[in-house]
Order: sequence, then C-alpha cells, then structure tokens
Amino acid sequence: MPQSPASPEQSSHQAEHPPVPVESTDDYLRRLGINPANIKLEIQTETPEERRSRLRREERKARADLIKELMLYFVGLLLVSALVIISVAIFLNQEASEEWQDWARSTLTATLTAVVGYIFGKNSASEGE
Repeated sequence: MPQSPASPEQSSHQAEHPPVPVESTDDYLRRLGINPANIKLEIQTETPEERRSRLRREERKARADLIKELMLYFVGLLLVSALVIISVAIFLNQEASEEWQDWARSTLTATLTAVVGYIFGKNSASEGE
C-alpha cells in the first residue's frame, strides 16, 4: 500500500523527534542525554474514602471563600452607599458651606467613576473568558 508523502509539518516534526526504538527505551533516553536511573515514576491513587474527604474539604473551602467574597462585597456596597447618601445630603443642603458642597460634588463624581469602572471592568473581564 503506497503511503502519501508526509506534510512539511510532519516531516520536520519527525526530524526533530526520532521514533522511540521498540527494543530499548533506556537506550533512547541515553541518546537524548537522559540517565534512565534518574527517572522516578510514582503513581498515587486515592481510596474512595480519601476522595470523599478531599472533596468535602474542597467544598468547605469553596463555601468559606464564597462567604468571604460576599461579605467583602456587601461591606463595600454598604460603605459606598453611605458615602453617596452623605454626599447627596450635603450637596442638597442649602446651609452647607461651599467647601462641603465641593467635597460632596467631588466625592459623588469619584464614586460614580469608580462604580462605572467596576461595572465595565467586570463586563470586559467576563467577555475575555
């Protein structure tokens, strides 16, 4: 049966990596400059009980990470909300000094910029996945 000619990619691939000889893997490794005595192969298996235990630990860690993330999110949301409410109250207060109204205006602007940046940053991060 005639064989089709190898593509340039296959022939260059074959030239870079000669086929492993069937008779001795040790000789092949020595030809590559690797001492077979330095190679250690260890296969570890886990029992069903070890697997269940590992999965329980991973689930607990994932749950704790989620709770921590949600707590930080809500604390941040609470702080930003309080900052916005205080700033709006100062901005709308006719008796507030010009200095306080400038502070409220710049705080609202910075907060709005941060929220928009956070939202668009989250959207661009999810699009990149």
